[in-house]
Amino acid sequence: MIASAGLAVSAGLLLSMVAHAAPNRPLVQKRYLRITSGSTVSVTFRKPNTAGDLIVAYVVWDNGGAASVTDSAGNAYASAIGPTTASGDPTSAQIFYAANVGGGTNTITATFATAITVRGVLYVHEYRGIDRVSPLDAAGAASGSSAAMDSGPVTASFANDLLFVGGESNGRAVVHVTRYQATAPLSGGTWVMQLVAFEPP
Repeated sequence: MIASAGLAVSAGLLLSMVAHAAPNRPLVQKRYLRITSGSTVSVTFRKPNTAGDLIVAYVVWDNGGAASVTDSAGNAYASAIGPTTASGDPTSAQIFYAANVGGGTNTITATFATAITVRGVLYVHEYRGIDRVSPLDAAGAASGSSAAMDSGPVTASFANDLLFVGGESNGRAVVHVTRYQATAPLSGGTWVMQLVAFEPP
């Protein structure tokens, strides 16, 4: 069974959605922050991270330059998928993750190679119960300007993978997650959608 929880920001312009493929993969906490100028955006978790957990950072920015993620705890971030650029739009999106994180207070920072002029958004999520050594199982991404967003199918190795969906659009969208694919009808505009499967321990 898949349960889902979503977060829509700025009247549907940005969307970060997470689906849990099994109830024993709890979302511990999440936060986000949007900026309209500058080269960095930082988010501090409200509670200390628990050692061994997984942090997933979804970054959306308004230009084709690169983005990177670091944190104050010294955890190493890898790219799960992206950057993916919207069709006919300079907006880019990328999903990063840090496995087996250290415990304690933590501020996550996304740094943009080219300064933000319209928007830069950082969503951060902490999960418990994910493989600590090699959590990334599969990933896929797509972009377009059709009336429906679609991540494309992802083949996961485990039935109880954690599915993380990041979607960005300049239109309004409501995400639907099937077992290994995410779709969303769209009111129009360009879009980017990414789907990542993280492995159980």
